[in-house]
Amino acid sequence: MWHEGGCFPERAPLRTVKMWHEGGCLPSEPYFVPASGAASEDDGALVSCVMGPDGASFMLVLDGRTMSEVARASVPYGVPYRFHGGFALAKK
Repeated sequence: MWHEGGCFPERAPLRTVKMWHEGGCLPSEPYFVPASGAASEDDGALVSCVMGPDGASFMLVLDGRTMSEVARASVPYGVPYRFHGGFALAKK
């Protein structure tokens, strides 16, 4: 679940809450990318586009288990937000 300045897994009430937070940042809805051969439901990465306090955006990659930052790629401008997720055609 995302909220102003941070995020935490929706299943958090069932377990210990792990959260990413950076003041003044507004993350978009994340995409979960499962690890190859994932051993648990949170084995993978969360990827989100985040608007920073300066108006510029960055792509954020979080470890799905620990919610710790794995990578960040800066963009020199603000990336507009999209409405709930994205859709793609299934492979044929």
